Amino acid sequence: MKKKVIKIFSFGILGALIIFIIVVIGLYIGNREARNYIDRNILGKEVTSKDLPQIMLEDNSNVYAYGNYIAVLNNNELTIYDKNAKKLTNIEVEVSSPQFASCEGYLLVADKTENEIYLIHNASLEWQKKIEGTASEMTVNSKGAVAIALTGTTYKTVIVMYDITGKESFRTYLSTSNATDLAISTDCSYLSFIEINTNNIYIDSCVKTISIEKAKKDPENAIIYTYSLDDRATLLLNIQYKNQKIVLQADDGIYLLDKGNKTKLEDIKNTTSFASINLNGFYAIINNNDENQLQTCNAISGKKSIYLIDETVKNMYTNNNIIAINTGNKVDIIDTNGWLIKRFIPTQNFKNIVIGDHIIMVEYRDKIEIIKI
Repeated sequence: MKKKVIKIFSFGILGALIIFIIVVIGLYIGNREARNYIDRNILGKEVTSKDLPQIMLEDNSNVYAYGNYIAVLNNNELTIYDKNAKKLTNIEVEVSSPQFASCEGYLLVADKTENEIYLIHNASLEWQKKIEGTASEMTVNSKGAVAIALTGTTYKTVIVMYDITGKESFRTYLSTSNATDLAISTDCSYLSFIEINTNNIYIDSCVKTISIEKAKKDPENAIIYTYSLDDRATLLLNIQYKNQKIVLQADDGIYLLDKGNKTKLEDIKNTTSFASINLNGFYAIINNNDENQLQTCNAISGKKSIYLIDETVKNMYTNNNIIAINTGNKVDIIDTNGWLIKRFIPTQNFKNIVIGDHIIMVEYRDKIEIIKI
């Protein structure tokens, strides 16, 4: 009899615990105030400056986050730090006015006005070289393949592709047009670029895709797809690869480009305040309707998620699978499934946010704070 009572009592406790968990999950999903309380007091998602590793900056420093690292450039010296603000190495570079591009652990550094370019992998210099002209656009993929659009040569634009060792793979020459964005497929099979021609009455823009294998043998005949939108007044802004498909952001919407076909996924409306495709196959849009909301969508599957924002959004930052929403007195850090990862409460105004793989860099005038995610 005693064992039976203990068994019933145990089942009762288990049942009550299950009901409690279901109620908590229901409140977390369906009640914003309850969710904020649980995030702050139970899950510990809220952080302030006093909780974070810091790096103090000298005057005229340029900073960037990539992978799990922070890069600080000052007086032609690139210093690499880890996510705990520990200094790892110094790399001598000839860069005074830097521009950066990154993917996972790769960091590409070039000078906006000079002809030096460097590829860093994690905390090591992979290669460096002098280029003809200056880099107007550049990209690197997760395998370390690099593409650069050069200006200041005898052609209007020259697109150059390099392999992981820094060896030149091929060149594409644009005599009357500019390349305004570049993207390399993950498997290094394709290089795509946005081409803009301003010689006509209207601005003519399109996306062109190069077969890298063909370009190595016959670069003049290596363009295999050209994508143009029906409305020539529409400006093409950015492209990103997801596997072998291209996500395109134009000023009127988000498109998916695949094997010569284009599909419009989303309209960008007058109520859209922010939009980004820099999210590893997802796109993010903030619409100001009755209430601010962040919508994320998988560009391949079409699955959407919504995150409600209770204040006016000042800025949105995106990279990889992370979105940071700045409302002035807080920064919500959200994943592409619409779930809050962290909430940062700043104690002073900051200049910029840069998102790496598992870190977020908050830049101030004289320091950096590192949020681990």
